[in-house]
Amino acid sequence: YLQNPTVEGDNYMLPQQVAKVLLKVASAVQNEESASETDAMYRDCDCAYLLPQLRSLDEDASDTPSSPPFSASSLPALASLFERRSAHLLLSLGRDIEERTTTGAPLDEAWNQCLLLIAKVSKAHATAILLRNFAAVVTENEGAHYEAMKDLAFLFALWLVEENSGEFLEAGLVRAEDMPAVRAGVLELLKKIRPNAVGFVDAFDFPDFRLKSALGRYDGNVYEAIIGEVAKDTMNAKQVWEPVVAGVAATASRL
Repeated sequence: YLQNPTVEGDNYMLPQQVAKVLLKVASAVQNEESASETDAMYRDCDCAYLLPQLRSLDEDASDTPSSPPFSASSLPALASLFERRSAHLLLSLGRDIEERTTTGAPLDEAWNQCLLLIAKVSKAHATAILLRNFAAVVTENEGAHYEAMKDLAFLFALWLVEENSGEFLEAGLVRAEDMPAVRAGVLELLKKIRPNAVGFVDAFDFPDFRLKSALGRYDGNVYEAIIGEVAKDTMNAKQVWEPVVAGVAATASRL
């Protein structure tokens, strides 16, 4: 908790640093003379996925491509969807800053006015990397546990589409009529994942000593654990009804 208000000043510092790097990537693509040189420059960078996405968006003059029917049939397709959202938000940020500076705002003032969008750009970039790596691991390996993890990866992707539907709609990546299917997919995956939920949590191997939680106990004896903890309280040394009965008896003897 302590690091949240102290490390790097605040949590908006790191997203700003990420956005600055990504804007340099966008500028390199927009001003490139040779795509191969740009590719070589960013080949080993986590932002390399942005290069083809940015070029594709730049080729679309309106930047509002018609939305194809939404498909969640494969994890690589969903990962590509998130990469394109990241590129779209990045270009939106670049245009926003340029418009503000063109109308006379100093660069630092224009930057500060875009901080909320900067945070979204950084988060979208991180999410694209997470989903791409998640998809790669579960699709390139075989085994029952990887099949279970595929369901979790699909849930992760569809839940994020539902949570950030406005950004996907604005980028033309989904249509309004696709959203009921997205919500239905989340519910169906929750039902499918439920039998493995305990296994997913246990895979982290947190001992009960560290969790200190009756609800998270490894043996699942939730109510027995709660009653056991309550019994340790000195206020519960006697049954509640014992002093009540004693009081009633004392009152009766005085009548």
